[in-house]
Amino acid sequence: MADKYPNLIFECETNVRLGRLDQALLVLRDLNIKQLPERYRLPIANLCRRTGLTRRGLMTLAPFFDVDRAIPDDEQDPKILAEYAILLMRYGVVREALLRLQEIRSTCSSEIYFARTLCYLNLWDYQSALHSVQEYLKFELDPYSKLVGQMNLIAAKLMDPIRGNNFYPQLDREISEAIQIARVNAFQRLLGNCLELKAQFLIDQKNYPEALKILDEALALLQEVRPREYYYVRKWQAVAQALLENDPQKLLVFRDLAVSEQQWETVRSIDLNLLKIEFDPRRFHYLYVGSPSESFRGWICHLLGKVPPPGEYLYGNVKGPQLDLATGSVNGELRIKPGNHTHSVLRFLFSDFYKPRRLGEIFSFLFPEDVFDSYSSPDRVQKVIGRARIDLRESEIPLEIEELDFSYRMRLKDVFCIQVGSVKEEMNAETAAWTLIRKNFKENEPFQGKAVQDLLKISKASVQRLLLGLLDKKKLKVEGLGKATRYRY
Repeated sequence: MADKYPNLIFECETNVRLGRLDQALLVLRDLNIKQLPERYRLPIANLCRRTGLTRRGLMTLAPFFDVDRAIPDDEQDPKILAEYAILLMRYGVVREALLRLQEIRSTCSSEIYFARTLCYLNLWDYQSALHSVQEYLKFELDPYSKLVGQMNLIAAKLMDPIRGNNFYPQLDREISEAIQIARVNAFQRLLGNCLELKAQFLIDQKNYPEALKILDEALALLQEVRPREYYYVRKWQAVAQALLENDPQKLLVFRDLAVSEQQWETVRSIDLNLLKIEFDPRRFHYLYVGSPSESFRGWICHLLGKVPPPGEYLYGNVKGPQLDLATGSVNGELRIKPGNHTHSVLRFLFSDFYKPRRLGEIFSFLFPEDVFDSYSSPDRVQKVIGRARIDLRESEIPLEIEELDFSYRMRLKDVFCIQVGSVKEEMNAETAAWTLIRKNFKENEPFQGKAVQDLLKISKASVQRLLLGLLDKKKLKVEGLGKATRYRY
């Protein structure tokens, strides 16, 4: 029997490069991964990643990272490791992806530098991304791969909040060169990407009419194949038009469309650009607190010339009962045990007001020391989500955890409000209890251990361990003995 996979891979690769993703997806979804020969797993996983089949790509490469094979990352094929790391990143397991890439000692692989670049861009760490992509471009690359690297270099320079302006004199030339390479090689999808980068550069230069011309060309190019980049081009059209006319209306209309089509990062980007046109303190507070990346929050403050907003954001209807997300209490009454998995899930899902959190992100947050497994790890997360739903129902908290294609978000079911802190501090049982103590007992005013036990709804032994821990950390002072024992802070 003839080997069907070389032709299959060639046809899918051609379709992806020409922007015909639907044709590639039909083939990749129909593949039996379990019967796939080992030598074809890497190219198939790569195609899965580039067409949005992230979990399928992870499962394709899973046999190479099976614990029974016991191959250390620094002895793994760099190309396989790099592809696996990028797939982990796309699934939300960014920390493990970077750890795997940093453990490899070999510096002779372009793929490792490329994977590091994508991980750093995902974390908004543009200086590290610049270093990695510059190293990547030192390798001998085929025209398509080199152009992808050049585009990542341009993107990192455009988005660098500290040194971005220093790159502008060379950026115009670099973008023009990338556009020419894409045209000569008929890389239609990459040409659309290059034109979009050119438009972003022109928008930064406040040359909105020229940006709109460039975006019209990109739209015409991508309209037939309609990859996700087509949507981004339409977003930048709305941004450029709104900034040109100094009128937020077109952006507000496009924001509603983005919400209806679940384009969450587009919604976040539109809110930032709305603030450029007309600063709204509440929208700024929402954007800042509702964006989980510390680097991004620093970037928007730098871009808008603002300091971080003070205090907590009240998410929902302020007329309803208020859940203190830090402590798990509703109007001072403890409903969710601080530090348990349900409390952790709630805090994590409310750390992003825009985008549902990917299953891999939730796994990394709940089990930071564990290695992600594409077969068993999703089940572990779904069990925690199931338990959280039960806890919310039994605690009479009107919140629902919605699932959207292996991603999760919170939805309010009633008149209710959540206090979300602007500082994304790590919260365990002790820190949550300490926060609750400070909110319920006044400074320098004595209180008994029994009052803490009633507040936290925990056993006498548990409250004694908690108070001893706070005393050891010198957060509390104690006076008296026996039944006369009192604490204060």
